[in-house]
Amino acid sequence: MRVKLCLEKLEMVVRLLKDQSEMERLQSYAAVVTLVELVDSNVFSGKYQHEVFEEYKGTLLDSCQVMCGLMPAEDGKTDDDYFNGALQAIKEVRGRYCVECSF
Repeated sequence: MRVKLCLEKLEMVVRLLKDQSEMERLQSYAAVVTLVELVDSNVFSGKYQHEVFEEYKGTLLDSCQVMCGLMPAEDGKTDDDYFNGALQAIKEVRGRYCVECSF
């Protein structure tokens, strides 16, 4: 499994969350978790630096959990804040791993 492809799919799913109903968001969250696990298994296998992915994985999952109604939002934060946080986490991981994007 290529990390680049998983990150592209993660970004696609996160972008779709914004306009989905609550039920659709829950289904999309299952896809997010699956894709994160695929990236994590490639990273953990020693092919890539595990610390880099771990640094952003929590932000990505927490943001998606709030958008899906699985966690309460922090005071003053909106869905857009969490949406942007999740996308930023994906971009940071891609920026660190996908310099040449050959994997």
